[in-house]
Amino acid sequence: MIDELPQGAILNDKFRILSLIGKGATSRVYLARDLGGVGQYWAVKEITTHHLSPEDARAMAASFLREGAFLAELNHDGLPKVHDYFELGPAYYLVMEWIAGQTLLTAFEERGSPFPVTDVITWGMDLCRILGYLHALEPHPVVVGDLKPGNIMRTYDGRLKIVDFGVARYAKGVRMEGGYTFVTPGFSPPEQYESHSLDTRSDIYALGATMYYLMTGQDLERFKFQVPPLRRFVPTASPQIEELLQKCLHPDRTARNIEAGALRRRLQGTLDAENARPQPAREAKDILSSLYEGKRRNVQGIRESLTEN
Repeated sequence: MIDELPQGAILNDKFRILSLIGKGATSRVYLARDLGGVGQYWAVKEITTHHLSPEDARAMAASFLREGAFLAELNHDGLPKVHDYFELGPAYYLVMEWIAGQTLLTAFEERGSPFPVTDVITWGMDLCRILGYLHALEPHPVVVGDLKPGNIMRTYDGRLKIVDFGVARYAKGVRMEGGYTFVTPGFSPPEQYESHSLDTRSDIYALGATMYYLMTGQDLERFKFQVPPLRRFVPTASPQIEELLQKCLHPDRTARNIEAGALRRRLQGTLDAENARPQPAREAKDILSSLYEGKRRNVQGIRESLTEN
């Protein structure tokens, strides 16, 4: 990979690099300021090809250009807006809406324990809304192909956005059209390992895996596509959400015959069931801990206000 861009570097005479905000095996994401717009900030995704063979570099370049054109056509509040894309030497850049927030993976790691089942169901419903838009596109549905907690941003006002579309493609039937396909252990369905042949049901599996992980903290890879019932790890969960996740995580995609809109409606039913269940009484130490935390934050806020003034 080429060297990390320094703070202050200017790309394409348009964008000043402010900081590195993320990186992967072949890409980095920077926060940049638009030199032509007052107060406008963008997330700039950088992909390099210098480590690839000429043939693979051409294929990745073509895949990148398709991704840029593909994202530029999308219009949904659960997806990042694309502003620009261009090539500079061995690197390619995709300029997208900068989203203030953190990924669900980061939020999970900072929390250090699984999220409440009702929170995850609500997020699942939000993700179904985004998938419903993508899967209904004409003339062919769009399959994300790499849905996982690390590719889902939660904004500071609580909205979810799917932010990485390096694998997403227009799908005709069950075949992916062009580009690189890869797997994310624990979140990719069996068909992605076996034939790289994906369809909308593949996203349903990844959504189920994402929800299961956020509810349990379990590494799904170790189950080899035989994921145990949810209540083995979350005994207080309802039978309805357990059954629905089992359907989403079925290794045979013909058994995942549910589209995103219908899944969203069923998740609403499970949420209603969860909210109707009696909640376990909180222990006194938990209540005292919550009160203490609230008081600590109030004191901290007062101190910060005095410091600013």
